[in-house]
Amino acid sequence: MTIHVGGNQITDIKIGSQQINSVWVGGNKVWDRIVDTQTVTVGARYIYMFGTYAGYSSGQGMAWVSSFGSISDGTADWAGGALIDELYRSPLGGWVLSIRGTHPNSGFEKVTIQGVDYQRSSATFSQHSGGTSWIFPTGTPFNVTGNIDVVFRS
Repeated sequence: MTIHVGGNQITDIKIGSQQINSVWVGGNKVWDRIVDTQTVTVGARYIYMFGTYAGYSSGQGMAWVSSFGSISDGTADWAGGALIDELYRSPLGGWVLSIRGTHPNSGFEKVTIQGVDYQRSSATFSQHSGGTSWIFPTGTPFNVTGNIDVVFRS
């Protein structure tokens, strides 16, 4: 979602010093604030009896998976700069986002990958030893090779 004035794209909207996170026209959301963008260079790892995981893993999130793929800066700006450990499609269905440290279920409202919006509210949220995860039950992001932008929105 973008807003243009003339030929210029608007990337920040404020009233005084108050940041506006979304703009609605009638009942339609026409803009929301980007809180972080990561570029994932898709890698893959095959695990016997499970299948192929594709996207990015630092190797820190799941002890039994070594690292694959890469990520632009690898920090979740929406979670105080926490390190992103995993952003991958699972062969078991859906996809996973994991960050290091214990964080609340907030900071972003949706994630856009390959033109598809995924709502945070549709993910299963968990906090575990050393990390925080969101498991999105549907979607097949990271289904191509190369670089894919992952956009987090408020």
